[in-house]
Amino acid sequence: MFPRRILISRRDFRRIHPTHLAAINHPPPRSFQPQAHYWRYSRQLNTNFSQYVRRYIASTSQPGDHHPKPQKFGLQGSKKMEVTSIADLKRIGRDELAEQLLKTKVVAVESADGTTKQEKIAIVDVRDSDYIGGHLVGCLHRPSSTFSIRLDSLIEELKDHDKVVFHCALSQQRGPSAALKYVREKKALEARKRIASSEEDELLYKNVGKKVDQEVYVLEGGFVEWQQKYGSDERLTEGWRKEIWEEY
Repeated sequence: MFPRRILISRRDFRRIHPTHLAAINHPPPRSFQPQAHYWRYSRQLNTNFSQYVRRYIASTSQPGDHHPKPQKFGLQGSKKMEVTSIADLKRIGRDELAEQLLKTKVVAVESADGTTKQEKIAIVDVRDSDYIGGHLVGCLHRPSSTFSIRLDSLIEELKDHDKVVFHCALSQQRGPSAALKYVREKKALEARKRIASSEEDELLYKNVGKKVDQEVYVLEGGFVEWQQKYGSDERLTEGWRKEIWEEY
């Protein structure tokens, strides 16, 4: 005896969930007693199959709910975190940075009288063994090899600064990578602070995110280009050794 062939219209086929098709292809045995929410299968040859499909769909689901909705993951009560890439990082040229650093020193002298607010600029040098030969005055040396380990302490140390500038030798890999890690970790800590529910969490993240307008930059050309123009300027560079940079 040949298997019975059932014809389904295209409109009804689109509305059938894959689990419904499984039930159609594998009907329950005769001894099976279906519950009220199961589709009542009929083995009569002259049954209107399309009518049974419509009744089953109408009784078990609502329009538009034939397929499961995707679940939303993330932190409850917080907005979706923006993912920052290296292309999103701001760049600053050596001339602009030098001007701002010199201006900051002048403002610092004027602020002794309490008349002018000083803008704090932090320079983070992530060079490793190539750190010798000079560096920017007052910079923080955080080698890229151990940068991730000391990242939390760096965020805490720079929480009161208005601008943070990262650089390495050429600012092509280590400098931008360190700046990206800094921005992402800072945003993650700020998000945790916003949803902190216990007193312990409040104490842990109390100093994070106080300066939400902090700007992060990458020095264009790194220290190589910087020293070409400002290496001999003792106001901006210290420990500079000319013989090391002659080939540059």
